[in-house]
Amino acid sequence: FKSIAADVNIEFVLASTDSKGRATNGIVRKQTGVTYWTMDDKIKFSAQGGDDAWDSRYYLNIWVGNTRSLLGYASYIGGAGEKDGIVMNTTAFGTINVAAPYNKGRTLVHEAGHWLGLKHIWGDSFCGDDGVEDTPKQGGYTSGHPTGFRTSCNNGASGDMYMNYMDFTNDEALNLFTKGQKDKMRNYFEEGGARHSLLSGRGLNGSWIEAAPLVADTTPAPVESHFKINLFPNPAQSEVKLNFGDDNTWVGKKIMIINLHGVVVQAFIVNAKNQTVNLSNLKPGVYFMQGYNGSKKINLKLVKL
Repeated sequence: FKSIAADVNIEFVLASTDSKGRATNGIVRKQTGVTYWTMDDKIKFSAQGGDDAWDSRYYLNIWVGNTRSLLGYASYIGGAGEKDGIVMNTTAFGTINVAAPYNKGRTLVHEAGHWLGLKHIWGDSFCGDDGVEDTPKQGGYTSGHPTGFRTSCNNGASGDMYMNYMDFTNDEALNLFTKGQKDKMRNYFEEGGARHSLLSGRGLNGSWIEAAPLVADTTPAPVESHFKINLFPNPAQSEVKLNFGDDNTWVGKKIMIINLHGVVVQAFIVNAKNQTVNLSNLKPGVYFMQGYNGSKKINLKLVKL
């Protein structure tokens, strides 16, 4: 099938800006009380133990969780926006704790094919039609890692295309989309297509607001005050200094360092008006220092190199 194999020329990368305009690494990690997920889409909602989708007009949402024996599933063209995307089992995604024979990322490629309108290679019925002209008829799905020529449904000299990403073959045996599949997927990005809005998304354009993530806070609203706190050097490598000037009201108060997902990754008690903060345990990235002294709040952006 080499003559009809295609370079699809569709590439996805992690978002650098979330749907609210804040800088991000494109990944949200959440702890949940749900033991395992099913195809009921609960993983797609924070209220049900999962996580809400980013605006699916501009992002491909991928949820990764424990789905037991289910490798993954995808929404189809025209579905509800808040459910639009792909769900993956942790054992078939990425490089950590993945399990052969689905450990090479082909499951996500397969599900992305569904997300872009492709059917299974056998058309989901015996000798069914997948709607693509250059894929041969096939009796059903293929399992394992076959080799050599196989034929079904009178598909003649071509035989079964069991190495197509839209079959169920083991990852190491999958290697192609056809030119027809390429055309079908890319058509959805054309003007008027269901995925056209992705081309105008701002997920890779850098943040358009500078705001700290929302953090649960039970302190009363601060009294407005004009005061200046120096944070230097910024960007910083191993340590940073907080200089409160003549304001000694911050001594004894707690300062939190919060990442872009609103998670407190470090906290310390101020013990001097010129405080040194060790950053060696933080990964490179953007953080916010937040604190409250009873009348004033601070919210300082910090870049760790």
